[in-house]
Amino acid sequence: MKIKLISITSVLTLLATVSASAHHMWLQLDAKGKTGQVFVADDPTKPAVPMKVKGGSQTALQRWNIGKLAASENGNSLLAEALRPFAAVQLTYGIHGPDLITWYAKGCATVRDASTTLGLDYEFTARRVGTNVVFHLTGNKKPVPDCRVEVFGEGIPLDKFWRTDKKGNVTVPFPKGGRIYAAAEPKVDKVGTFKGKQYKGRLEMPCINFVVPKS
Repeated sequence: MKIKLISITSVLTLLATVSASAHHMWLQLDAKGKTGQVFVADDPTKPAVPMKVKGGSQTALQRWNIGKLAASENGNSLLAEALRPFAAVQLTYGIHGPDLITWYAKGCATVRDASTTLGLDYEFTARRVGTNVVFHLTGNKKPVPDCRVEVFGEGIPLDKFWRTDKKGNVTVPFPKGGRIYAAAEPKVDKVGTFKGKQYKGRLEMPCINFVVPKS
């Protein structure tokens, strides 16, 4: 796996008054797995949270199989070449309320690509089983049980939530086309400091998505 830890002089600055814990950072690859787009949204099937890429601060961003990042034309997202059809970015957003927020965004071209483990601290993989998709959630390489998972996709009810079983798995219907997304927010009771400020817990926010060909 190609892993790079870099400092970028552009940061994603949220312009809307939003709760960071309600939004995920997403990495979306095209159907061929050649290009990627990083954006922030609660529901990734709807317009992204208004934000702007601007210079100033330096933010540590960890990348897997993603090339150099550049601002999109409207400045609302970051664009990059995908070096493989499975890629990811990881970013510690900062402290929100009592918690330290870390985003883990994984994007894949197909469900087959989504079965690849990249090595994020918190990570989804996915595989197709018959007419279903089985998402598997791990934290520090161990299954994350009894965790609420949101799933977005064609034909999937927006008001329904799933929970991982004791093996960290959740099974949902395979959509008939478009793209399928899954996201979770496991909470870790761990006290620490970030940039000189104390937090009382960690909110880990992994997500994944991949393209589903029309059936």
